[in-house]
Amino acid sequence: MFKKILCFFLTLCSLGLFQAFADNTYTMTTSEAGIAFIKYYEGFRSAIYVDSGGYAIGYGTHCDPAVFPGEITENQADELLRSVLSNMEAKINEMAQKKNITFTQNQFDALMSLTYNLGTGWLNPSYNLYNMLCSGIGQFSESEIINTFGKYCHVDGEVLERLAWRRLAEAKIFLYSDYKIGGTQNYEFELIDDPNAPSDILFKADGGGLTICTYSDVCYQDWYYQYLSPLTYAGVIEGYEDKTFRPNGYTTCGEALKTLLLASGYAEQSPTGPHWASGYLDFAEDNGIVPYGDITNLDAPISRALVAQITANALGLSPSSAPSPFADAHDGRTVALYEAGIITGSTNDAGNLVYLPNDSLRRCEVCAVIWRIGQVA
Repeated sequence: MFKKILCFFLTLCSLGLFQAFADNTYTMTTSEAGIAFIKYYEGFRSAIYVDSGGYAIGYGTHCDPAVFPGEITENQADELLRSVLSNMEAKINEMAQKKNITFTQNQFDALMSLTYNLGTGWLNPSYNLYNMLCSGIGQFSESEIINTFGKYCHVDGEVLERLAWRRLAEAKIFLYSDYKIGGTQNYEFELIDDPNAPSDILFKADGGGLTICTYSDVCYQDWYYQYLSPLTYAGVIEGYEDKTFRPNGYTTCGEALKTLLLASGYAEQSPTGPHWASGYLDFAEDNGIVPYGDITNLDAPISRALVAQITANALGLSPSSAPSPFADAHDGRTVALYEAGIITGSTNDAGNLVYLPNDSLRRCEVCAVIWRIGQVA
């Protein structure tokens, strides 16, 4: 179900799955899924090469050739990439703060990929994308947004096909949070031989079909897609061999223990008994994350109440003394998770906010919990 996670992206602090507001400064960082996307399109080269922007190395990082007389490793290239991204992130965050723009993570990742490839020159009113963002992206149609991204696919005045496909992929991240796992609208592009046309290239839907999705039972319109897509692309979550994700299937106690502990920054645990998750249970019990005896069957579905208890304890969140926002859950740990934005609950037919503590946690729901843990991990 879940792949091994390298300390869950060196703990989720490096994931970029969060927005932080410190000293009234709006900051976002590129997620690991966004970085993986950039690496895919840039490719890796260990030695200096020349591209349209000059000398580059690693994952397309522009550089002074005198600084890199030999070859570099992928780890060194990764450090160079992240260093450059950090400077570009600051520019976009500054623009967002000045123009009072709030980006979602997928929108920010799409803009970071474009900026890494194009440079920060688009951050001025002479660029259509900048003006659209400042005016409010909700005013524009999907076609207008995709074709605005598509304008930036030229080298020396000529359309470069691989850049056109990259712009389309970036637009699909921006619009749908589609990090190449599919389930979104199909588009194609064509060159326009008309001097009166607004652009020499046009992106258009191919009749309303959907691209083939990594999971046959998942669509971009599903509420959890925004969490599942980047987590899948970054290698955190995987489905079943039959290409399904089974979003409404229940998460077992063993699966929940492993993912919640790793997401909270703990190391992987080797089995201490016959069950593959026995090491996680022993660790959780020995460290007061789960009371001894609360979990007797690691293959049984886990309740939402126990998930709240494990998550709060793993993150070191103290029980909240505030009144519970839920009509059916008053535990202080559940309230603390609500206050941290990790759980949100749902509204029942009577209009009350409920947590449904006795229900089992579904696979689609655990994606949202894992993603949101990044806000406090």
